[in-house]
Amino acid sequence: ITYKVWAYNGQGESLNDVNDRKSFGARGTVTVAPKLDVGASWFAHDGIVTSDGVADSSATNQAFDLDAQYGKPGDQGLFALMEYLQGTDATPAGARMRGFQVLAAYNVKPAGLPAWLSGIEPSVRLDLADPDTDAPDDRVTTLTAGFGLYFTSRAWFRLAYERQDLQAAGAESVGGIRSMLAVSF
Repeated sequence: ITYKVWAYNGQGESLNDVNDRKSFGARGTVTVAPKLDVGASWFAHDGIVTSDGVADSSATNQAFDLDAQYGKPGDQGLFALMEYLQGTDATPAGARMRGFQVLAAYNVKPAGLPAWLSGIEPSVRLDLADPDTDAPDDRVTTLTAGFGLYFTSRAWFRLAYERQDLQAAGAESVGGIRSMLAVSF
């Protein structure tokens, strides 16, 4: 069992604090089988909401997540992740946000790979996001299919095709190639 708690000030990375409020978070994870972890997170982020022309810095956005993970990223074999997220923003309307994602990747090292390559990893990911569950046409569905090359356990390159479909009437789908080079120290 792993449990973590956080307290933050400021508006985000490298930004100054604009009020005296703090943001708080907590996460718990339980290993239920040798490769299976189940977790839950909660976060309360301070926010400034303007209502009737008056700024109120006492507002708080809150969200939680439930997730399950099989395997570890970059390990040989199957890695799978499923996550459900839900929250409420601090506006007077109190918009409810909801999301779901599922990811599967399979890391293998076939015979005959060059010495500089420690593994290859095809992956697929589906994201469903709804920033306001009461609004009729603001959901987004994103599908990503990719391929990763592991040079070491600490350096890898990914190339993927991603497509976003917007629910709004008349909205065009967006697609494109994404790439990432990661090095961990």
